Amino acid sequence: MDSELEIWHLAVGGSSMLLLALIMWFERLSLWKSALVASLRMVVQLSLLGIVLDFLFSSGAAWGTVGFLFVMLIAASRESVQRIGYRLPGLAHYLIPLWSLLLAALPYSVLLISVIFKPNPWYEPAIVLPIFGMILGNVMNTISLALNHSLNAVQNTLSIIEQRIALGDEFKEIMREIRAEAVRVAMLPVINAMAVTGIVSLPGMMTGQILAGESPGQAVRYQILIWFGIAFGAGLSCIITLYLAEKSLVNNRGLPTQLLKKI
Repeated sequence: MDSELEIWHLAVGGSSMLLLALIMWFERLSLWKSALVASLRMVVQLSLLGIVLDFLFSSGAAWGTVGFLFVMLIAASRESVQRIGYRLPGLAHYLIPLWSLLLAALPYSVLLISVIFKPNPWYEPAIVLPIFGMILGNVMNTISLALNHSLNAVQNTLSIIEQRIALGDEFKEIMREIRAEAVRVAMLPVINAMAVTGIVSLPGMMTGQILAGESPGQAVRYQILIWFGIAFGAGLSCIITLYLAEKSLVNNRGLPTQLLKKI
């Protein structure tokens, strides 16, 4: 693509978000504020990202790539719980997503980068950061959906849960039922996206490689590997997050704690 994007091109795209926010406001949907804030954050963050990546690409320093990966992890763990309905007790609210991301998103990303892409040097930011970012972003969304559904279910049925425990049911068995539904809800967008990839949607990585001159067949293989990583990380992160959350939701008598103030 030879033409360069100008500021007014971006303004045309931004006007669509303003129109959407106006429609939401007219319909009295409080989400219009979140949509505008998210749009503004996206513009600012991507603009800053361009400056940071220019620096990282030119510096060739390992600490820059590793440091940026750490920032991505911290930001993802925070954002994954920022908009859910209820809080986990104490630091568990932020540490549980962080552990899930470390255990679910990081291993496959490292495997994919080191075995398949083989960057030289190993910390090449042009390869490491986009691959890790694609997997991390999808896993973050899945954690948010799973945790939100699970905590809402616990809070909304707390009296029923206490009655079942009094009748002899174990809390972990009750949570198994909630966990199964939470994983289904969280994984549904990932499974839907995988099911229509190549028919309805053309993923960004594959499209970018084709535009850069890579053969479609090779671009497709890379995209398949990315989707495997997204699905693996998303599913594993759901299970880890919900197991850890379950541990934080019981007191020393094995009974569920009262949830938890709304965010």
